[in-house]
Amino acid sequence: MADNQMTENDGEDEFEIIEGEEPVQEPVQEDADDSDDDDDSDERLGDSEDDSDDEIISRNRIKRQKRREVRQRAKEHADRELSLLREQNETLLRRVSAIEGNTLASNVSAIDNALRRLRPT
Repeated sequence: MADNQMTENDGEDEFEIIEGEEPVQEPVQEDADDSDDDDDSDERLGDSEDDSDDEIISRNRIKRQKRREVRQRAKEHADRELSLLREQNETLLRRVSAIEGNTLASNVSAIDNALRRLRPT
């Protein structure tokens, strides 16, 4: 691959293009001065300073309540589904038992008929 190397110069930067290889990303280094600015502008780091403690507590309480409600609905749904599945299982067991009973009775009847035909009367 070294055969396909080219060098380009655009006046300021010089870089090498190597065909067939992925470009290598150089890590970006931030200045120490920029790191303080990022903390203030990043919304994920905390709530805004304008919010009072009561508002924050109220929002957190609402979030907890919503999570509780979602968990409760999921639990109720799971309980309903489990109850339905248990009911279906019981129904299927009764049906299979009835089918087995009918099959057994049919087999006994068929064997009795075969024995009667073989016996001299």
